[in-house]
Amino acid sequence: MESATYEAIRRITDSFVPEIANDAARQRARCFLNERVIMHPTLGGIDASQETVWQTPLPRTHGRYLHGFLFFADWHATVLATPGGTETAHQDALKLVLSWATCNTGVPGSSDMAFHDETTAQRSLQMARLLDEFPGGVPEEYVSAVQALVTLHVDLLSAASFYAGNNNHGMFQDIALLRLVTSDVGMAVTDPPRRDDLLHLAADRLHRYFTSSFTRDGVHVENSPGYHLMVSRYLRDLIPVLDLLEPGTSASLHRIYEGAERFATHVIMPNGFLPPLGDTKVARVRDMSHRSTFSSPAYDYAVHQGTRGAAPSETTAVFPDGGYAVHRSSWEVQDADWLVFKSGYRSNYHHHADDLSLLVYTHGHLVLGEAGPFGYDYSDPLTKYAFSQFAHNVITVDGVSQPRADREPGGIEFTDHGSEPTGELLVQGVNRRSDHFCHIRDVSTAQVEDAQTPWTAVHVDDQVTTDDGHEHDYVLRWHLGAGTRPVLRGNGLELFVGSRKVLEMTWSGPRPSTTRIRRAGEGPGVHSHRFPTFGKSEPGAVLEIAARGTSFRLTTLIRTGDFTLRDWGVGAPGSGWRQFQAEMPVNYLLETRPGARKLVVVFSAMARVGSFTYNYRDAVSVLDAHTLFVMDDCGDQGAYFFSDHRDESIRRSVLSAVTDVKDRLGVDWSDVAFVGSSKGGTAALIFGGTVPVGRIVVGAPQTRVGSFLKKPHPNVLEYMTGGTDEADIAWADEIVPRQLRGLSPSTSVEVIIGTRDHHYRDHLPLLRRELSAMGHSNLLVREVPGLTHAEIGPPFRQFIRERLGPWTGERNPEAQTAPAAPVVDAMARGACVSATVTGADLPVSAAYYLYRGKEAIRKIAYTKYAYDIQFDDVPPGVYRVRCFLRTQVTDTPTAVSSPSVRVI
Repeated sequence: MESATYEAIRRITDSFVPEIANDAARQRARCFLNERVIMHPTLGGIDASQETVWQTPLPRTHGRYLHGFLFFADWHATVLATPGGTETAHQDALKLVLSWATCNTGVPGSSDMAFHDETTAQRSLQMARLLDEFPGGVPEEYVSAVQALVTLHVDLLSAASFYAGNNNHGMFQDIALLRLVTSDVGMAVTDPPRRDDLLHLAADRLHRYFTSSFTRDGVHVENSPGYHLMVSRYLRDLIPVLDLLEPGTSASLHRIYEGAERFATHVIMPNGFLPPLGDTKVARVRDMSHRSTFSSPAYDYAVHQGTRGAAPSETTAVFPDGGYAVHRSSWEVQDADWLVFKSGYRSNYHHHADDLSLLVYTHGHLVLGEAGPFGYDYSDPLTKYAFSQFAHNVITVDGVSQPRADREPGGIEFTDHGSEPTGELLVQGVNRRSDHFCHIRDVSTAQVEDAQTPWTAVHVDDQVTTDDGHEHDYVLRWHLGAGTRPVLRGNGLELFVGSRKVLEMTWSGPRPSTTRIRRAGEGPGVHSHRFPTFGKSEPGAVLEIAARGTSFRLTTLIRTGDFTLRDWGVGAPGSGWRQFQAEMPVNYLLETRPGARKLVVVFSAMARVGSFTYNYRDAVSVLDAHTLFVMDDCGDQGAYFFSDHRDESIRRSVLSAVTDVKDRLGVDWSDVAFVGSSKGGTAALIFGGTVPVGRIVVGAPQTRVGSFLKKPHPNVLEYMTGGTDEADIAWADEIVPRQLRGLSPSTSVEVIIGTRDHHYRDHLPLLRRELSAMGHSNLLVREVPGLTHAEIGPPFRQFIRERLGPWTGERNPEAQTAPAAPVVDAMARGACVSATVTGADLPVSAAYYLYRGKEAIRKIAYTKYAYDIQFDDVPPGVYRVRCFLRTQVTDTPTAVSSPSVRVI
């Protein structure tokens, strides 16, 4: 083989030797020259003043850095390239290399990483570069030792028993073999026939690796976008070498390289960063050498966030053989929505237990991310966590993670149900890696373009089935992105960045579930961490949804706009809202009064779907008492603070929260009053029958909950009981009677109700019968002639002040809290648009206009106390509701408008 061929191979392979040329690299190199300390960029220093450094036990990442001579990357372009000062640096470098050789004369060497397959390859590349650039050649007194060291590495790299195989470690070994054999020392220790045999061996192994390491749809098999880019770049740069050694191979390799570009383009997030999938290091691609790994205008556009190149023609890219699906709302919008779904286990190398994981980017942030990789020291608890299912957006069964890898890759399926023709995702992943469990996840997207601001809806359907018939514990985890602020509801999550809401998740299933936000440091073990870079850990937050049963089913809706959960400032910094975490999260607002000895607990009434807030703040603000407002935000419209599919975890959690507040305030139960109207009044009765409170003050409560809910709110009935049939209605009808049987004889029950209110006929008699049967005589009922249920608010406010004012004492009227400003919310359900006014604490009349664009197409005239209305038979389109409020017919009305809603 001609010398020019050797030179070309050496020149090309030399480009794979890592080199860092900044001031930090120079300082790290100087640290060894001056202090004999080898500095790692992030892991700290190692004392290398003695040969015993090579026996030092180190984590795998640090050991790879040391035994792979990767620290020389700091030297090549700094202290080894400094005019007039390189000879001493080269001498020190060579002595360090030979000290390693003294301690490592053969396998297994001085430590676990001394002859690790890929570490040996990296060491060989660094040695070849160092020796070839030694000024004047290697000094005579070192030649024999250097030749023995190079011979050892050539023999190792070429040996079948040492070869790592068809993976990127094997690729590095072959690159190192090419570079080492064509080095000055390598050519001196191998005769031409053996040298050429070794080069052909490396070329043949590389060709075999590249032709088998990409799936049919162009995804590198090693489970990580970062390694996809890395191997694609090595493939591109090695094609000329393989063409020199194995003529005629370049055509097939070029096709593989070109086929890899589509995945590389789509997997880059809208901010130009790589996602934390598998062992990918999260970094901005344009700041890496990978900015030029591909040269098409589409890839250039993705790398430079639209400032260069041309936008790709497709927004959805599915790779069924590779096991990935990627979707973005737009290429032209820099803060576009983007998501990636992974369901493909093709190789054990760099595989995490992350199959069926879903990541979501919106509003400029990765809001549903993952922990990311920590390192390769498999004994480190953080490394174990990073590889486990606990660090990814998947489901665990019985608190045990699937292993990082199996003996053979497999057990994961991916199906595309026709995504790309529509531009939206419709895919399914199946995880059959466990012997007795199977997890199926369906993911679909819908782009909503006709809203004021386009947004994305992501539907996720999870099913876990088992084959043993036993009950198991299931936990679905969602890792919340750095910089997000979560507000957890019972069955929903709002994510904020600063004061801006960027994501909403709501979920439902056929079984009761519990939820919590888990943060690092809460409880034993490693959990809820994220790893922004290798070896660096920071605390994170993880949403956990847990359930128990013989199987698991959960449907989740993720929205990036047109949110259904009304933002009432719950969880906002400085808002006063707090969350008590029990089986279910309980959101509450506590307002304390200096010197007060009473506590008034207010339970909220029914509001529109997704609009959870408090009531009667103005009425209780005049009382000389602490006030506690408890939010009923489980399900999509509340659960009477009571049950989820007949499981009473909500009731237990609310009672725990109220008890905790009471105890912290030092108040006795006898000095506590439970207050509420309608649904809130029902809750006051329920909890008043559980603990011996002093007062229960309610307005028009329901006592037959199931019978009440079956027509106007079947969604609430189904959430509370698991269904809507007669048995479910009967179960819910027993809630209040059953709870009232624990009512303390000393607890007073005070009710206000209108005679034209159907509750007067349907619910009040049952309350009277139950209390009479118990012999409970401490009941007061005020009947208001002609009052309907919709009109209960104003008289109930006065009733609160009248009944509780003398009991608590009243504060200065000038110190009363101002009533909340009125807000109107609209909701589309089928062909109907409903509207609800909240926050309006005055007795007012209201008129409603339904707008399509600028035209008012329907009107409802002023009606007294009309806080809830509905427009029926509305054609498809986008609408908003404008409400006009006034206290008297002659008053100038207050006008408020709802956000837009869409009728499909």
